[in-house]
Amino acid sequence: MILFNLLLISGLLFAAVCLWIIIQNRKKILFSFIFIPIFLIFVISTYFTINSLLGVPIEGKPPGEFHYLTHIRDNELVHLWAILENENDPKTFKFTIKRNKEEMKTSLASARQMKKKGKNVGGNFFGEKNPGKLEIYEFNHERFLPSKK
Repeated sequence: MILFNLLLISGLLFAAVCLWIIIQNRKKILFSFIFIPIFLIFVISTYFTINSLLGVPIEGKPPGEFHYLTHIRDNELVHLWAILENENDPKTFKFTIKRNKEEMKTSLASARQMKKKGKNVGGNFFGEKNPGKLEIYEFNHERFLPSKK
């Protein structure tokens, strides 16, 4: 979240500087004609880039298997970034830990440790037998990627 706030503050600062430059050069029509579209393209592309980096927010746990990217835990609230099977874009899953709290915290901590060691991490939530149980394992990327033929 700190990175997002830093991006937002730096973007606002950049916008203020650009607007100041436009105001200082308001009599130069050619400069304004070139500078304003470039500024608008930059702002729009930044908006879409930040959304693609953070993922599409979804309430609830990921369905089925997923490729773990990272997570943020604030007491019982968890934000999990993951890529689902047969998808390319990361998604943000927001859910609360209601059952198996210690087990869930341990699973998330082990996923982060595996990721720090450079391993691909996969996960799966179980529903019927063990509600809310999270299984973390080393991700087999060959199963999700198409074969090279």
